[in-house]
Amino acid sequence: MNFPDSAATSAASGPPISGTVYGGHAPIVGAHVYLLQPSITAYGGVATSLLGNNGATQDNSGFYKLTANVSDPHVPLPPTVATAPMYETTDGNGSFNLSGAYKCVVGQPVYIYAFGGNVGPTSGTPVTFTINISNAITTNGFNDTFTFTTTPTPTVPLAVGDTVDLTLTGGNGNKKWSNLTSVTVATVNSTTNPTSFTATGTTEVNGTGKGTGTYTVTPTNPAAQNNSVVQLATLGNCPSSGNFSTAGNGALSFVNMNEVATIATAYTFQPFTLATNNDAWHIGTGIDGKSSAQALLGIANAADTAALLYNIQNNGPVTAAEGDGNIANDKTPNGNGTVPQTTIDKLANIIAACVDSTPVSATTPSAECSKIFAIATDNGETGGTQPTDTATAAINIARYPDGNQGAGNGKADPTFASDLFNIPDSTVPYAPQLAAAPNDWTLAITYTGGTIDVANALAPHNIAVDFSGNIYHANFNNNNFTVLSPLGVPTTITAPTMLNRPTSIALDTDTTGVSANVWLANEGPNQNGTTVTRCPIAGGTCVATQVGSNLTGTQDAEIDASGNIWATVGAGGPNGANGGLVEISSAATPTVLHTSTNQLDEPTGMSIAPGAGGLIWVGDTGAGNQISRCNTTVCTVNGGIGNATENTAIDSSGDIWVAGDDT
Repeated sequence: MNFPDSAATSAASGPPISGTVYGGHAPIVGAHVYLLQPSITAYGGVATSLLGNNGATQDNSGFYKLTANVSDPHVPLPPTVATAPMYETTDGNGSFNLSGAYKCVVGQPVYIYAFGGNVGPTSGTPVTFTINISNAITTNGFNDTFTFTTTPTPTVPLAVGDTVDLTLTGGNGNKKWSNLTSVTVATVNSTTNPTSFTATGTTEVNGTGKGTGTYTVTPTNPAAQNNSVVQLATLGNCPSSGNFSTAGNGALSFVNMNEVATIATAYTFQPFTLATNNDAWHIGTGIDGKSSAQALLGIANAADTAALLYNIQNNGPVTAAEGDGNIANDKTPNGNGTVPQTTIDKLANIIAACVDSTPVSATTPSAECSKIFAIATDNGETGGTQPTDTATAAINIARYPDGNQGAGNGKADPTFASDLFNIPDSTVPYAPQLAAAPNDWTLAITYTGGTIDVANALAPHNIAVDFSGNIYHANFNNNNFTVLSPLGVPTTITAPTMLNRPTSIALDTDTTGVSANVWLANEGPNQNGTTVTRCPIAGGTCVATQVGSNLTGTQDAEIDASGNIWATVGAGGPNGANGGLVEISSAATPTVLHTSTNQLDEPTGMSIAPGAGGLIWVGDTGAGNQISRCNTTVCTVNGGIGNATENTAIDSSGDIWVAGDDT
């Protein structure tokens, strides 16, 4: 989500970030709302708390006060109370208003972390409670137990600012209380688990006249604080003003936090979390304790991607009781990407089953939460470390979308998806949702239309990602290639005289590490034979380099640690009928450095091991059905593995993975 820059020339206290925290069916009252920026010095590092960093302790209205945390579960505690992260508490409507209390660092992601609170009963349903009234100001003072009905229903426990009508029955002898109307809650006894409140109203005691007084009301069975709840919402990347201004067209106005926002944030930030300190407070990027431009760009793109999954903005609170009226997006803002709306909504409903439940105690989660936590462990396995809050559970599902049968075996858990799917969600807050369990819980945006269109025979082939996070793909039948921005906005680039049925695409970098050139392998021959085409990313003339004459086609292009380009050539290769491997210089006018053909049999995909002189692993689709290991002078067969070996990849452990077209 790209927010416009403010006209301000320096960072200053921001205008309000207003919003509500919803728990599927109702607002969450008493939630502690933190405003955070991910770490920029370490992957999975401790996020920075922004509230109060300009010295403010409350917003401009003086109503939503900031409090220093010293005890919230799931929130890292600092060495001293003076440096404790600060939070604001949601009111009886689940609302917050982060005004005059924060500054963000320009260009870095900002997200909201809401801990705990109580989910109120369904709107419009009167609820009866037994209470004790004490400190009554009457001529014959007494303490009795009364039953009252509230209309409309307030959140339980009541919060400061709530207005309720109390119908009182019972009493002692002829001393009857009259109805209390428009009672306003003035104080509560605890910010973490309010069990009593002080209210002011007009009373009547039969036989003793009328009086006005202050009464302390203590519910005998208040709703328990749900410490299993952590909701998330990504605001985007901090503008140059240092705050998310409410002024200007399209600026951030009102934030809707719910389980859908939590899923969107958990999935996009999950790659910046680690198994150690695994929770939504430990989100960050960096290299060796330092920030880097590439790392910051990656997490900034992730923050933008969250807005493709869910629109957190609105012009104000939505009155719809379920989910605050906000569900997952079905299309990206540009309209060419389809968002997995039903999957996101189902994941949100799974989390809502926990949020809507009542915990056994402050330290023991509900049965619904326990079911989710037992499945969504930190390693995707039954028996792994269970999360203790909903946001961590969502992060774990994103990390292991198909579960894990056992540590390190790389096999999916065949029941993982269905186990989560079958968690009861009898009253569904978010729809449409999945009708049946998926194969796994991967979330993917599917881009179609324009040049990404198999129906029009454009047939996109292969992809590559540049330094800025743009995605490139070759269009096989249209002799061009398309660039998708990190937000999926397409631009098609045509080089008709230089491209002929491009199949593979690769990107090199300049001396600063920034992507510089696009390299495309052309399967179709031109008048001079099969070629590899080089096109500068910044624009300019494309150059085609011939890799042989009378060939059947170049299949794959990859770049080694020295910046040189390697290409596989099918049957009829440079020195024989069985195909070849060609190395091309990375110069502005590329030249063939050398060729290698021995032991190759119609090669297709390849991968190059990292480091100088890294070995090249080539998949052959010919009769040998083999994988070959090559250096700059010779290739050696590494054994047959099946029919029509197609492509290869190398993992971080140095193992080679091979895809076969048949079995």
